Amino acid sequence: MATGFTKYWDKPEKHGVAEVSDMLATTAGHIENVRAAEDIDNGSFVSLDAFEAGDVWTMKKPVPAEGIYLVASVEDIYEDFSKMARAVENFFNAKGDVVRAYQLFARDKFALSKEAFADGAEPAVGKYLDFTKGYKAAIAAAAPTAGPVAKIYDVAPNGRFRVVVEKI
Repeated sequence: MATGFTKYWDKPEKHGVAEVSDMLATTAGHIENVRAAEDIDNGSFVSLDAFEAGDVWTMKKPVPAEGIYLVASVEDIYEDFSKMARAVENFFNAKGDVVRAYQLFARDKFALSKEAFADGAEPAVGKYLDFTKGYKAAIAAAAPTAGPVAKIYDVAPNGRFRVVVEKI
């Protein structure tokens, strides 16, 4: 995270934010520790690659047939930073960090900021997430024919897009 502030001060940019309060993994599912292969935002999606050691896995770009995990680490921002620097949109997980990843299950609900989607994506109510394009979900007009189906069903008052996983 400390490297994140170096980037923040050199080139301000917003990063993805995820809210995970209504996911099975928060109470009974799998929350895995995953080593970031590159800088990665919260709200990105990964699949587990190889077991590293202890309780840490390596990650790879999402492969729907192998399980999808939502990256949502606790934002490690200190109170003595300025209000602007404390914004969760300034947080990202640096390459090499061990990040928190929540396994997706049917009926999970979570929220993502616009920055959590692929560049150029236009998330909107009724659109579907496409996990096959990279770490950040792309947007599709129709549900995928295979793999997980996740649909944007609402926009929260804070502007984050609420998503429901309809099928794994």
